[in-house]
Amino acid sequence: MEKQFNLRLGTADDASAISALILSLQPYLTIEQDGSGAEEFLVSLSPDIIRRNLKDENYCYQLAFDGDVLAGVVAVRDNTHLFSLYVGSAWHGQGIGKRLWEVARDRALARGNPGSF
Repeated sequence: MEKQFNLRLGTADDASAISALILSLQPYLTIEQDGSGAEEFLVSLSPDIIRRNLKDENYCYQLAFDGDVLAGVVAVRDNTHLFSLYVGSAWHGQGIGKRLWEVARDRALARGNPGSF
Protein backbone atom coordinates (compact mmCIF):
# COMPACT_ATOMS: atom_id res chain seq x y z
CA MET A 1 0.00 0.00 0.00
CA GLU A 2 1.36 3.39 -1.02
CA LYS A 3 1.87 5.98 1.67
CA GLN A 4 -0.43 9.00 1.47
CA PHE A 5 1.13 12.40 0.88
CA ASN A 6 -0.44 15.83 0.81
CA LEU A 7 -0.28 17.20 -2.74
CA ARG A 8 -0.64 20.81 -3.88
CA LEU A 9 0.48 23.22 -6.56
CA GLY A 10 3.79 24.97 -6.00
CA THR A 11 4.05 28.73 -5.55
CA ALA A 12 6.95 31.16 -5.63
CA ASP A 13 7.12 30.89 -1.83
CA ASP A 14 8.18 27.24 -2.23
CA ALA A 15 11.32 28.00 -4.25
CA SER A 16 13.80 27.65 -1.38
CA ALA A 17 12.32 24.36 -0.18
CA ILE A 18 12.28 22.94 -3.71
CA SER A 19 15.88 24.00 -4.28
CA ALA A 20 16.99 22.47 -0.97
CA LEU A 21 15.24 19.18 -1.74
CA ILE A 22 16.79 18.87 -5.20
CA LEU A 23 20.26 19.96 -4.07
CA SER A 24 20.14 17.36 -1.28
CA LEU A 25 20.22 14.81 -4.12
CA GLN A 26 23.17 16.45 -5.88
CA PRO A 27 25.65 13.57 -5.38
CA TYR A 28 23.25 11.37 -7.39
CA LEU A 29 22.64 13.97 -10.10
CA THR A 30 26.16 14.78 -11.23
CA ILE A 31 29.04 12.67 -12.47
CA GLU A 32 31.38 14.06 -9.83
CA GLN A 33 30.01 13.77 -6.29
CA ASP A 34 31.20 17.29 -5.45
CA GLY A 35 29.34 18.68 -8.48
CA SER A 36 32.46 19.84 -10.28
CA GLY A 37 31.83 20.14 -14.00
CA ALA A 38 28.10 20.64 -13.43
CA GLU A 39 28.16 24.20 -12.14
CA GLU A 40 25.72 25.53 -14.75
CA PHE A 41 23.24 22.75 -13.95
CA LEU A 42 23.54 23.40 -10.22
CA VAL A 43 22.91 27.13 -10.71
CA SER A 44 19.67 26.19 -12.51
CA LEU A 45 18.54 24.62 -9.22
CA SER A 46 18.99 27.80 -7.19
CA PRO A 47 15.99 29.31 -5.39
CA ASP A 48 16.08 32.37 -7.67
CA ILE A 49 15.83 30.31 -10.88
CA ILE A 50 13.17 28.02 -9.42
CA ARG A 51 11.21 31.05 -8.17
CA ARG A 52 11.35 32.54 -11.68
CA ASN A 53 9.99 29.27 -13.11
CA LEU A 54 7.23 29.08 -10.50
CA LYS A 55 6.05 32.56 -11.54
CA ASP A 56 6.09 31.62 -15.24
CA GLU A 57 2.71 30.39 -16.51
CA ASN A 58 4.52 27.91 -18.80
CA TYR A 59 5.57 25.86 -15.75
CA CYS A 60 3.36 23.87 -13.42
CA TYR A 61 4.90 22.52 -10.21
CA GLN A 62 3.17 19.93 -8.04
CA LEU A 63 4.54 19.30 -4.55
CA ALA A 64 4.15 16.35 -2.20
CA PHE A 65 4.43 16.80 1.54
CA ASP A 66 4.90 14.31 4.33
CA GLY A 67 3.32 16.34 7.11
CA ASP A 68 4.98 19.75 6.81
CA VAL A 69 8.11 18.45 5.05
CA LEU A 70 8.55 18.67 1.27
CA ALA A 71 9.08 15.09 0.10
CA GLY A 72 8.93 15.45 -3.68
CA VAL A 73 8.36 17.76 -6.61
CA VAL A 74 7.37 17.41 -10.24
CA ALA A 75 7.29 20.16 -12.84
CA VAL A 76 5.87 20.21 -16.35
CA ARG A 77 6.85 22.91 -18.84
CA ASP A 78 4.67 24.03 -21.74
CA ASN A 79 2.08 21.42 -20.74
CA THR A 80 4.11 18.77 -22.62
CA HIS A 81 7.62 18.53 -21.16
CA LEU A 82 8.40 16.70 -17.92
CA PHE A 83 10.82 19.32 -16.65
CA SER A 84 11.76 17.78 -13.31
CA LEU A 85 10.78 14.98 -10.97
CA TYR A 86 12.61 14.61 -7.67
CA VAL A 87 11.89 12.66 -4.50
CA GLY A 88 13.87 13.17 -1.30
CA SER A 89 16.04 10.22 -0.28
CA ALA A 90 13.97 9.49 2.84
CA TRP A 91 10.92 8.81 0.66
CA HIS A 92 12.43 6.65 -2.08
CA GLY A 93 10.51 3.45 -2.71
CA GLN A 94 7.23 4.70 -1.21
CA GLY A 95 5.37 5.44 -4.44
CA ILE A 96 5.69 9.21 -4.31
CA GLY A 97 7.46 9.54 -7.67
CA LYS A 98 4.73 7.53 -9.36
CA ARG A 99 2.00 9.57 -7.66
CA LEU A 100 3.64 12.88 -8.59
CA TRP A 101 3.94 11.77 -12.22
CA GLU A 102 0.29 10.71 -12.31
CA VAL A 103 -0.87 14.06 -10.90
CA ALA A 104 1.31 16.04 -13.31
CA ARG A 105 0.23 13.92 -16.29
CA ASP A 106 -3.45 14.15 -15.41
CA ARG A 107 -3.26 17.92 -14.95
CA ALA A 108 -1.50 18.35 -18.30
CA LEU A 109 -4.09 16.17 -20.05
CA ALA A 110 -6.92 18.14 -18.45
CA ARG A 111 -5.28 21.35 -19.71
CA GLY A 112 -5.21 20.11 -23.32
CA ASN A 113 -2.11 17.96 -23.68
CA PRO A 114 -2.91 15.50 -26.52
CA GLY A 115 -1.32 12.58 -24.68
CA SER A 116 2.36 12.96 -25.53
CA PHE A 117 5.18 14.20 -23.33
